[in-house]
Amino acid sequence: MTTVTEVRNSLVVPNGQSKANKGFRQIVISPQGEVRSVLSADRSGERSKRCTKQVARKGDLVLRHSWFPSTWEVLMFTDGELHNLGANGFAQHARALKALPKEADAWLAATEAGESYLPAGCGWDGVRTTNDLRKEQDIRALFIGLEGVEVDTPTGVQNWLDGVVRQASLSPFTGLPLNWSKAGQLPKELDAPAEYYDSSLAHVNEYTEWLLWYCDGRVERIVPEPTSGSWSSGYAHQDPEYYNALPLAMPDSVRTAIRLTRGAYRTNECDSYGCKWSMYKM
Repeated sequence: MTTVTEVRNSLVVPNGQSKANKGFRQIVISPQGEVRSVLSADRSGERSKRCTKQVARKGDLVLRHSWFPSTWEVLMFTDGELHNLGANGFAQHARALKALPKEADAWLAATEAGESYLPAGCGWDGVRTTNDLRKEQDIRALFIGLEGVEVDTPTGVQNWLDGVVRQASLSPFTGLPLNWSKAGQLPKELDAPAEYYDSSLAHVNEYTEWLLWYCDGRVERIVPEPTSGSWSSGYAHQDPEYYNALPLAMPDSVRTAIRLTRGAYRTNECDSYGCKWSMYKM
């Protein structure tokens, strides 16, 4: 059974759940056949449950393919629910259904196991959802004054803020606060936890950056020496060594600050990814 979540006069509709022997894929379109925008995407967890999600509003249609056996249905969102239109639904809405991109037809018909992400050009660019774009705008506004910062990376010089945005797009919302009214009290020191581990099986590179906004309008980015945590190498079969640098003092006249943790999360293979931050103010 398809799970949907009611949102006032709309429904958040998952685009599928694909297993080899059982599953479904579906797409939300307007009464005129326009593919509705992709709201969000589940990018973690069980592969068969990873999918994009769209919002259906009154009068919108959902074309669904379920298997096995292979079954095609047309549903309409009315009265706060999805209603199956039966066999007549295909004839009644033939024009809208024919307007679907060919990529969507092929995607719906596929029955292989895996993620159910709508193809690029069907409600999104295949990378960024509506929520991703909103989050990117909010993050860029949060890190005001750091737009032009460039940093050296293994692949060359890159824009620092672009890198944060990319990492944040893979990170849980819960670790990305945006409201300064809920910020904590400025700490007296810049603690800098870190973890580093490298082997043929996993790579962890977690470290701390501090972003400081001063009362006189200056903005500063600091990457302190690690004050806690450990580092080791699986290639050298060495015991871990521990970081213990003395923390830097919080500079005078800092108005607000963010402690940014890079590589804050772990994949199922124990590689680090994403980021999170904490916010502080005077």
